[in-house]
Amino acid sequence: MASATSSPAFYRFFFKYLDPLVAMYGVYLNFFAQEMAVTGPAPNSHYDPDQVFLFFQCGGLALAIAFITAAVHRATEDLKVWRAVQFAILLADLAALVGIYLSFSTQNRLAPSAWTDDDKGLLGTYISLTLIRLAFILNVGFPQEEGSLGEKQKV
Repeated sequence: MASATSSPAFYRFFFKYLDPLVAMYGVYLNFFAQEMAVTGPAPNSHYDPDQVFLFFQCGGLALAIAFITAAVHRATEDLKVWRAVQFAILLADLAALVGIYLSFSTQNRLAPSAWTDDDKGLLGTYISLTLIRLAFILNVGFPQEEGSLGEKQKV
């Protein structure tokens, strides 16, 4: 079993501590600050209380991600499990990035000059999270086993 303890310290710190905190911000927005969750990425939109179920669904997903990242990364050092968890969350991050793109496109706000500070923060956060997860999954920064190029990396 490949151990996460042999992975770069940055990944271990990020997935155990920072990632759950970022997800908890999503919980806060969707459970307690729905107006801000709407107007941040879509300034001309308005919160519709009839759609509160969508916010609780998104908030529940963020809560699950916060728990999974906080608990699973402490419960096991199995690198395969860590990679499976990060791949699953990467899928959610990619869906969010597509949603952001579609939202900006609908609002004719694809040009960076049209972005608000909230937009820049949202995009910066999701792009950073996505790149970190992708780098982890692809072994970026992991030590390599000595030997031929075709040998499996030591993790």
